[in-house]
Amino acid sequence: ETKVLEASTESRGEIKAAKERSDQRLTVAQEDVKMLKSMISTLQVELAEEKKDNLTCQQRIDEYAKTIQVLTSTGEKHRDKENTKERERERERAKEWEHERGRERESESEREKR
Repeated sequence: ETKVLEASTESRGEIKAAKERSDQRLTVAQEDVKMLKSMISTLQVELAEEKKDNLTCQQRIDEYAKTIQVLTSTGEKHRDKENTKERERERERAKEWEHERGRERESESEREKR
């Protein structure tokens, strides 16, 4: 009877010790879960900020692309205008040259007549 009582008391002590260990593990696990939830929340905020930054960067890239397009277009128009002016100057020089050649021919004709 005494042995049964002692075994029963030992079993209760083991059960109590096992329950305490289990409670400690549960407490640690709950703290870990709390910490992980906090980390997840922080990462979600950081992710949202990164997405916002990426959007802002993409908007800047789009604005730069538009500016480049406008400048390129403006540059091409300016170049075309300059090319047209240069062609006009070349035509004028050609006309002047032809006019000079005509005068030279006239002078030669007059000399030959004399």
